[in-house]
Amino acid sequence: MIDNLSFSNIDWLLPVCISAILIWVIFIWKEWYVSKKKRFFLKTFLAFLAIGSLALIALKPVKIVDAEKNKVIIFTPGYKEAQLDSLQNETKKLEVINYEPGKPLFTEDDRITSAFILGHGIASFDLWQFDGISSRFLSAAGPDGVTKLHYKGINSIGDSFVLQGNYKNSKNGNRLILEGPAGRSLDSISFDNPGVHSFNLKSALKAKGNFLYSLVEKDSTGNLLTSNPVPVKVKDRQVLKILILNAYPTFETKYLKNFLAESGHEVVVRSQLTRGRFKFEYFNTERVTVNSISEEILENFDLLIIDAIELRNMAGRARDNLKIAVKEQGLGIFIQPDLNFFNSPGKFSELNFASTQNSEFRMEEWPKVPIETYAFAINDEFMLQAIHESDGHIISGYRKVQNGRIGTSVFQDTYKLILEGNTEAYQALWSQIITDLSKTEEPDMDWSSNSFMAYANEPFSFKIRTSIQDPEIMDDQENEIPIKADIDIPTLWTGTNFPREEGWRYLFTSRDRISKFYYYTGNTKDWTSLRAQKTMQENKRYFNSELKDNQLQKIQEPINLIWFYIVFLLSIGFLWLEPKISS
Repeated sequence: MIDNLSFSNIDWLLPVCISAILIWVIFIWKEWYVSKKKRFFLKTFLAFLAIGSLALIALKPVKIVDAEKNKVIIFTPGYKEAQLDSLQNETKKLEVINYEPGKPLFTEDDRITSAFILGHGIASFDLWQFDGISSRFLSAAGPDGVTKLHYKGINSIGDSFVLQGNYKNSKNGNRLILEGPAGRSLDSISFDNPGVHSFNLKSALKAKGNFLYSLVEKDSTGNLLTSNPVPVKVKDRQVLKILILNAYPTFETKYLKNFLAESGHEVVVRSQLTRGRFKFEYFNTERVTVNSISEEILENFDLLIIDAIELRNMAGRARDNLKIAVKEQGLGIFIQPDLNFFNSPGKFSELNFASTQNSEFRMEEWPKVPIETYAFAINDEFMLQAIHESDGHIISGYRKVQNGRIGTSVFQDTYKLILEGNTEAYQALWSQIITDLSKTEEPDMDWSSNSFMAYANEPFSFKIRTSIQDPEIMDDQENEIPIKADIDIPTLWTGTNFPREEGWRYLFTSRDRISKFYYYTGNTKDWTSLRAQKTMQENKRYFNSELKDNQLQKIQEPINLIWFYIVFLLSIGFLWLEPKISS
């Protein structure tokens, strides 16, 4: 019972109690020594009632009770009238609220206890308003249009830009078109029947900079339905120094070295012809002798590609030098496997394998291109980083060894992709492996965001990793953005910005105004189907939990002070009359 009581003026509790006790003690002393103990206990009790009532009047006691069950319906975009009619038939006296993102839904006086959300749901940044309210989300049917989107936001010159996703249409003949920054059509796909379809649109990237592509939706007659921005950042391709060591010349290395050379990398190839005799090839680099594997030679390279036979035949001293180069210099090593390597990988790679029934792999970006593999997969062990995965199996990956990386794959004869005309798939496959394994320099600042773009007047969250102590983050208007340090990682900071203007914006630190983090800010009407689908998923996770169903709002109900006034007046009245009656 006492747990359900409180006071409106709870901050006055201590001084009021001290004052009341002090007054009561003085009254007791006065009655004991002055009034000759006549009716002492009665007057002491009445004084207690009078002083206590006065104290309670000052503190204003309240009861903590469950709020009256005020229920509301909240309309969000996409709601259906049929949902409303059904709900009103089941529940009477429902207040209706139209949801507007970013604006408050309730006030303290509303005392809302239950809410029904209809439509596509509440934006994630407004969900906090439902804390303490028993809520139920009645989702609408999924929206038509693009409901899933995936692409690589940061690319290099020469990469293939691949835009993937799911498209839900209710009409035959709709088309999706990938348009370049100048509005020229780059790739397209048509949908001949209703339903949910996957799409895969591609384009070559030939210049560096920040570009705004567009995904355009048209109907069967060519009328524009939607046009949504696709921001893409393209940087210069990093020129790597790559050493290839083979026990004998292979077709795999022949095509791989040509691809690396055409990409501008500096490549040295050493292939053993007979015992003690080697063939050397040099691409985009000066001639260098690699008769032995020493720390000094390995220091000049970013990546070593070595076949499993050459690694097995390598002397112990050379292997030690490889380990030192990986651990101390940050060298990356890719092991070209053979069948024996999977059965007996050895201790050098620290990789283990398991046999599978699969003998081919398809990249998400190239789902129609099968890539031949050995019937093995890399074991998913501690510290292992996957590069390519398929059906829960790791097809290529690496283990970080101090400053460097050692990795491999289960791919077999990838050069056949080129012979079959799938050159772009081949390039995408090897570009990812080489990028992930090569020696990298840790940047002073590493920016990232989970969102591919921002929206005007909505929160945009970002992360920054930096060794700078207490970095100050500024936007392009020179406004400081508050950030918060991660509890476990002292170099990781998170922040939220609210961009107001559309277009390319950027963030930077006050100590480094050159390195900027660019992001694109679009209109709130962009990607309506994609955002609606994401909002529905977030609302289902947030509202359809046991916690949200069981939460009840508590309110303070004032206790009527008239009873305390009556007790005070009766008690003080008797104390005033008692001396007159006695005399």
